[in-house]
This record gives sequence, structure tokens and C-alpha cells, in this order.
Amino acid sequence: MWGGFLGKGKMRGKGLVVVSILAMSLLVGCHPTPRSEARKTVKVAILPEYSLELMAAKYMDLINYLSKETGYRIEYVSSLSYTNYLSTLESSRADVGFQNALVYQTLVKTRGAYPLCQAIGLDGSRTNRGVIITHKGSGIDSIYGLKNKRVMVASKKAVSGYLAQIADCAAQGIDPDRDLKIIIGTRQDEVVRKVLRRDVDAGFVREGVLQAVGRVTDVSDVRIIHYTRPYPNWVVAAFKETNPEIAAKVKGALLRLNEETLESRTILQLMGLQGFAESQDSDYQEVREAAARLGLPL
Repeated sequence: MWGGFLGKGKMRGKGLVVVSILAMSLLVGCHPTPRSEARKTVKVAILPEYSLELMAAKYMDLINYLSKETGYRIEYVSSLSYTNYLSTLESSRADVGFQNALVYQTLVKTRGAYPLCQAIGLDGSRTNRGVIITHKGSGIDSIYGLKNKRVMVASKKAVSGYLAQIADCAAQGIDPDRDLKIIIGTRQDEVVRKVLRRDVDAGFVREGVLQAVGRVTDVSDVRIIHYTRPYPNWVVAAFKETNPEIAAKVKGALLRLNEETLESRTILQLMGLQGFAESQDSDYQEVREAAARLGLPL
């Protein structure tokens, strides 16, 4: 149900964005339905890759579906950026988080996170790639052209929007700290727009971001100059304080999205996914090892 999608209309921690459900419904062109006060509230946090508008369009149907399938009143905990996500998740005491594998590693340490399931891409893979993008008129046509250039990233906590690219740069003898002028943004759609406006020379984003941004912005002037190797997809995780019954119901509902129904296809298409798969902590070992090699803090 829509009652729990965005909270109760007040600030509840640094970086926490809580907007009334009426405002969100107007934003995405829907109308709220009455909420049941008797139902238990379950808080779900999602790492903000995009602006509030794009996040709503991508995940609103999922939140509604989880409310219906679990019987809980699902409350979407929204944060302003990658930077605020961890503090927002902590201050809100979210029950479930959906985030990339690098942020998940931090949550293992800070909140005893454990995986419920992993996202499956449209190609059926449990991995995704990063890309390096430039404006078509930038004159940069390879990874070697990045030296001494302004390169924007949404966060150094991004897997396919930072870790993947700097791993490839390091393999080619490019030191990200010495040879690149890294500019930290807030979201991956912001990186695309800054590249389009030529405010920066290049950007690191996840491969699927261009498709998502392309729904609302003309990205025809963006050029992909490099694809990284694949890394594990995003993970849905619960925490040591999460009620096991809540974790089990959310996991079951996500796995049922794999069923061939119109509702499932609509929800998954909006998220750019084929479904969800059973997961275990060892699925993300590759990210831990890459972060250690590159000296990235977890």
C-alpha cells in the first residue's frame, strides 16, 4: 500500500529525505490509497543512484508489491546521495537495504548485514559492468586519454561506478590519485548530465545508467570509451537486528517476482532486472578482494 512509501513528512536524521506520499504520487502520476494503521511498518532503504524522481519511477511499484505480498506497511527510506545512505540507513533503523556489493561490505561490519537475494540483470547475469563516458566532442577516445582530466563519480563507494573503473586504470598504469582529477558528485544520473554539459571531461557510471537516464534526457552526445570487467550485482540484505520473519517474507516476495506474471514483468522492467536469485556472502568476495588491492576502505 502507498501509505508507507515515503514516511511521515519530517526530517529524521542527516541526509534523510521524507516526502509525503501525496507529493510522491503527484510526482509519478499516481494517486495514494488509504493505509492500514494496524499493519506493522517495515523500513526498506535503497541506495540512491538517481534523483528522487527517477528513484520513484524505478521503485514505486516494487514498494507497493512488497506491501501487498508481505502484509506489512512498507516504508521507503530515502537518502539524498551515496554519501548520506549509510547514516540515513543507521538513523532510520531500516529493516532491509538494497545496495551495491561495496556498500554491503561496510554494512556487514557496521550492522551485521547478511544477504537475502541478489539482483539478476536483463541478460540473466548476476554481474554488471561499469563504463567510462565522455562527451562526443571531448577528444578523449580511450582510457589513456583520461590522464590529468576531470573525472566525475557519484561516490567512491560505487562498484561499477568507481571500483571497476579505477581497477582498469591501475591495470593500465594510470594512478587514480596522481593521474586523475576525481570529482565526487551525488548520484549517477548527475554524472551523466555533467558530462553532457561538459562540466567535466569524463564520468564513471554503471552500464545500465545511460538507459535509465535516457528515458528523461537526451544522451545521444554521450560516448562510451571503455567497458570494465563485470562485478557482482546489487544485493538485498537484512541486518542482525532485523526480525527473521520480516527478512524471510521480503526474500520470498522478491524471489516470487521471477514468476511469469504481468505484475512481475512490469515491476522488473521498471528496475531494469530479470529477477532475483538466492545469495550468500561468498558471492561478494570478489569485491572485497578488489577493494583490498586498491586500498579502498570498507
